[in-house]
Amino acid sequence: MTSGKKLISNKELFGTILSVVLGALLLYFAFRGIQFNEFSAALKSSSIVWILVFACTTTTAHIIRAYRWKVMLRRVKPDLSLHHAFAALMLGYGINNAIPRLGEVSRALFLGQYERISRMSILGTIVVERILDMVFFGLAVLVSGIIYSGEIYSKIPWLRTTSIIGLVLMLIMVMMMVVFVWKRDSLLPIITKYVSHISVRGANKTEALLIKLSDGFLSIRGTRTYIEILIYSVLIMLNYAFTSLIGFYILGIETMIPVTFAMAWVTMSISSIGVLIPTPGGIGSYHAVVKMVLVTIFGINKVLSTAYAVISHGISYILSIILAIVYFFLFRKRYGSPSEDSIFNEVENG
Repeated sequence: MTSGKKLISNKELFGTILSVVLGALLLYFAFRGIQFNEFSAALKSSSIVWILVFACTTTTAHIIRAYRWKVMLRRVKPDLSLHHAFAALMLGYGINNAIPRLGEVSRALFLGQYERISRMSILGTIVVERILDMVFFGLAVLVSGIIYSGEIYSKIPWLRTTSIIGLVLMLIMVMMMVVFVWKRDSLLPIITKYVSHISVRGANKTEALLIKLSDGFLSIRGTRTYIEILIYSVLIMLNYAFTSLIGFYILGIETMIPVTFAMAWVTMSISSIGVLIPTPGGIGSYHAVVKMVLVTIFGINKVLSTAYAVISHGISYILSIILAIVYFFLFRKRYGSPSEDSIFNEVENG
């Protein structure tokens, strides 16, 4: 690039390579010991009808997420387009499939350009959204131990401790965020002062960034907003569990063992741990965790467990890529292509 700023820094490039290597290793462990002919036969026996239903429920989850995001941005722009929110969401997911976490910044860039609103305010809501996701997935894991009759924690001993520690850390982050927003005027000079000892320019960027991020956090307030966000968050979790249930029907697993919603909830909640591992599009990490859950907790054979992981992930992955490509060319023609420079310029200009 000639703008003086790299789209992807050397540090980000190293992180991307590292995430690809990690994903490849986890993918190897997921497929280790699997006979290809048995695996291929399992995939060929998949129900096309249930695959289509799975794709529909996955899309529904994305639409609910777009609704929740629209609610979060209500104070920033009351008439924000749901279509634009959905488009930016899918574009972000598509980019995340290639470069983990870069999709979050891209979502802010695209929606900011579509709606002509502050990218940094949007990014603030995305940070809150990610914290919400982690809190609800942590709660979902704890709920799994209540609604499922089997001994989850004895089969996966580290699960309870990991969930509790994760929840505590998330709650601490939420409290720190609330305290900063509440005491921003007094805390901001202290933070800026310490950063300025390292870099004056970095201190200016940090100050502008924290101000605009906190403005984004402040946009999410009001009893009605909190209730709507809670409702949409619960609907997202229920939708994910229902989609996981459909995954069993794709492979006809319900004809082999009793399949219940509680079983699907357990699979959904624990597999979220795999999604949190920074690999491109959850490749490898999701497969390894899902296989572990299905084999260890439910006693499903390794071939079907791996096939379930491949199909459920593959449908979601391909769907997000297709939607991202469609929206990229559709909105590029209408609005042009936002560059990463725009978000840095906004930070530097305050």
